[in-house]
Amino acid sequence: MQRRLSYKDFTRKEMNAMELQCGAKGGWFDPPDFCFTASCAKHDISYAAGKDEADRLRADRGFYKAMKKDASIQKWYVRPFAYAAAWIYYRAVRQFGKKYFNYSDSYASKFDIMNILRKRK
Repeated sequence: MQRRLSYKDFTRKEMNAMELQCGAKGGWFDPPDFCFTASCAKHDISYAAGKDEADRLRADRGFYKAMKKDASIQKWYVRPFAYAAAWIYYRAVRQFGKKYFNYSDSYASKFDIMNILRKRK
């Protein structure tokens, strides 16, 4: 059985080549990365790895958890805004992210993930 790949399976060079960022590539709204650059990159890879709705929910919950961790290390006066932004980003991917998830019978390979994410530039 093929395992689901994560951001840890990619080199820095590969991650840079995919130009990972917050927001859907080609979407109508391009949200700022704020303090969530790494969390957004991990989420993009999870969406490209794909498979089923349970995996999408797991990716979105992991995204929210990672963003809350990012928010927790911000300066005290930025933290409330960061937590609010994390909630908004999470709700946005739950509401609008379905069409960007790679639904498939199996997890995507490293090659497939890189191609999926490059095409979304």
